Amino acid sequence: MSRGFTLPELVVGVMLLGMASLVGARMIMALAKGSLYTARQSAVLAQSRRALVNSGGERGMVWAAQEAREIRSLSTSTLQLVVPGPVNVDYDVVASSVLVKTEGGLATNQASYISSMTVSYFELDANGLIFQSTAASNASLVQFILTVTGKTSKDRTYNILSGAWLRNR
Repeated sequence: MSRGFTLPELVVGVMLLGMASLVGARMIMALAKGSLYTARQSAVLAQSRRALVNSGGERGMVWAAQEAREIRSLSTSTLQLVVPGPVNVDYDVVASSVLVKTEGGLATNQASYISSMTVSYFELDANGLIFQSTAASNASLVQFILTVTGKTSKDRTYNILSGAWLRNR
């Protein structure tokens, strides 16, 4: 009786092991790529949400709009607010992707990958029905929509929606 493998058996075994290793490596690479994509998208969305609601110790855009006495400019790329205190607050989408907050002449980047922002004001009529307002001074509610694009062209686009009662309701 002979012991061990013959040369053809060894070659077939090595080939099968190589194919299994190749399939396993591709599966691991796909998992890693998916994980990186998820982490990248989560970071972009978290940064955008902080800019909208609360940025660290700073209050976000929703708070500024709640406290605003007057809106000087409102477009898909600019929100200029007159807030209580000595300085005004401006939010601009610059370079087609960066949300910049300018307060008292000091500009700080709030979020990246923002393609547009939409700010809408709403009033309540005597019957309690809500309708869209063109004047922020008459409004009772404010709604923000930030359109967030991914870091690459293959990434999804998200709309982050937030709103609040205004101080004059």
